[in-house]
Amino acid sequence: MSEKPSFVRCPYCRRKLDKTPKRKTACPYCDKPIYVRGGKLLREDALEAAAAKPAKKPTAKKPASGSAKKPAKSKPKPKPQGQLGADLKKKREKYSQKDLLAGLQLLIPIVGALFASGGLGSLLGSLFGGGGANATRSEAGVASALQSVDIDELLTAAANAYDSFDDEQKFQMRAVVTWVQNGFQLPEEAGA
Repeated sequence: MSEKPSFVRCPYCRRKLDKTPKRKTACPYCDKPIYVRGGKLLREDALEAAAAKPAKKPTAKKPASGSAKKPAKSKPKPKPQGQLGADLKKKREKYSQKDLLAGLQLLIPIVGALFASGGLGSLLGSLFGGGGANATRSEAGVASALQSVDIDELLTAAANAYDSFDDEQKFQMRAVVTWVQNGFQLPEEAGA
């Protein structure tokens, strides 16, 4: 067991000091200035290094609880505004991949300008490439094409066009927005 020594030394001449300084003082032996930072005695040349990184204050240990770490905070989901946002809040719907693809077909003319060059072509190719077994690959292709798009702009464009759709098209657009908000995948309980 190591104990803290009952004396301190001058950082210059290394002679024992009678008292531990609590603030800047001069060494009684060599008469050089001794600085105190975080309980440590420092030389003038070490003062700048200590000022660059402040001393850590001891923290009280918290009692161990059931979980070791809190989960990392995730990025908040982008939220659509207007009637689209209101409908999403009040309706808990299940969507299929067919609904998603129909909604994406509605969205393409609205947000075509948001896609980077080439992104729209790959999106169209994956969207109209086929259904059935290709539906999951198609959904993944669309998601990769949408990665280059500003999601907030995408949702704003969808919300602006939402009121002009009929009920079935609104349902399909809600499928797309739910898919985007869920990290480009349909919620688990909603698969087709």
